[in-house]
Amino acid sequence: MFFRTLKTCLAILACLVVLASGPAAVRPWVAAAAAELSREYLIKAAFLYNFAKFTDWPTSAFATADVPLTICVLGEDPFGAALEAIDGKEIKGRIVAVRRLANEAGADSCHVIFISASEESRLAGILGSLRDRPVLTVADMPDFARAGGIINLKTNKEDRIRFDINIGRAQQAGLRMSSKLLSLAEDTYN
Repeated sequence: MFFRTLKTCLAILACLVVLASGPAAVRPWVAAAAAELSREYLIKAAFLYNFAKFTDWPTSAFATADVPLTICVLGEDPFGAALEAIDGKEIKGRIVAVRRLANEAGADSCHVIFISASEESRLAGILGSLRDRPVLTVADMPDFARAGGIINLKTNKEDRIRFDINIGRAQQAGLRMSSKLLSLAEDTYN
């Protein structure tokens, strides 16, 4: 929420500066805003990679031994190029493939799915369609884990990224999370 508000404020400020002094004056403001957002989502991309690293899927989640572990972004992509850093890496003998989805069609082939804030109004339907599938759902929306998502990324007062885990929902999806990952969660729900 903080970064969404910050992004909006910076966009408004950038427009005002452009109106007052022309495009050359806005470049430093836009660059600073883009760098901060890139840093935030570069860190969140690393979180997605590590969530996948410390989660076990049932064998039925992979059609064959060479199927990649697919990390998807559903909706507007806040990551930009940040996810390219993990595309092609390996987790537990599987290549990581990054995909972007405009809608939930094809979401059942994802192993990790980051649900963008642009999908908040459709969240209940999306989570309902994934309820019985071995898909690790992640978002950075308020109360996502309480609403039936599995991992909720959040930013604390010190601007550090933390996360909550809905353990009951993970178990329902057939996912097993390492005790190390569970111990790092700020809050857990059943």
